[in-house]
Amino acid sequence: MSFGHLLLLALVCLLVLAGCGPASGQRAAPTTAAPIPTDVPGLSRFINLPVQPVQVQWQVNEKGSGDRMAIGPTDIELIAVLRLDPQGLQALRSRLAEQTSPAELFVARDFAQPWFPAPIQRRFVADPAYPDLLRLAGVRYEPAPFARDGLSNGYVILAEDTVFIYLHSM
Repeated sequence: MSFGHLLLLALVCLLVLAGCGPASGQRAAPTTAAPIPTDVPGLSRFINLPVQPVQVQWQVNEKGSGDRMAIGPTDIELIAVLRLDPQGLQALRSRLAEQTSPAELFVARDFAQPWFPAPIQRRFVADPAYPDLLRLAGVRYEPAPFARDGLSNGYVILAEDTVFIYLHSM
């Protein structure tokens, strides 16, 4: 094949690929959010549950896979909310160690989800010094009692009878 034919073939491929995405100004139709899982067995496939929860809500999100063209493993994050009975809460408290680094923790404004219970929502507060972020108020704990496999980074917070777990892989 001559150089001219290769150049023409490359140009045709580029034009075809350019036409694959949405046209300028076009948006994809909004999708409805997937329901938040509430099954304890499903959650226990991802993390350890050192105490038996009364109720759970959780979700797993793939991170970094959106626009990446590379083939390979994808990082994930897991967010879980557990409601515990008084005995479970007391047993869990005895296993938690306070997390002190970093001294303050900030998250994107859209991190706090509508399905988070009110006691958890109140822990994410606006901070005038960082208007695009929310600051996590109060004590947070190391996630070690819940960590499993690659989900070992993150934090745990307690609010009333509710446990909030944020874990992510690296």
